[in-house]
Amino acid sequence: MRTFCGALILLSCFMLAGCSPPLPDTLGDYAVECILMTPEPIPPTEDDPHVGFKDVYACGISEEDLLAQMSDGAPWPDGSMVLKESTKAHQGYPWLIATASKQAGSWEWAEYTRNFESEDFAQIPVGEDTCIDCHKKVKSSDYIYTHYITSNP
Repeated sequence: MRTFCGALILLSCFMLAGCSPPLPDTLGDYAVECILMTPEPIPPTEDDPHVGFKDVYACGISEEDLLAQMSDGAPWPDGSMVLKESTKAHQGYPWLIATASKQAGSWEWAEYTRNFESEDFAQIPVGEDTCIDCHKKVKSSDYIYTHYITSNP
């Protein structure tokens, strides 16, 4: 009975936004501080796990290094992050933020969500294996689907 109650409390905690880690403060201004990699939002696809239209940002990397990375296909440098913001067509605000952070040569994955525009984002308990299972399809591009499309000729 004690194990059941503990599991129930843990499950309840995950369901409440106050118990889940919030979006890190360092990402609060990502739309200003990071590089927008896509000039237009990426439309949803049939098998897309992140429903909605996506804007993808590169954080912690200079535009020069990002262009070099894209041109020679080199792995992303440690300290860089790819952030995907998803907005549903019937909502005018992002509902999901997915991040991939490169540390010590490996990617660390996290997802944050909210139900209403007035809510803060809270991390959802998605195992990294879920992310890797999908992203391994693009292992040759260092597990990242999106390529930087500069607006400059």
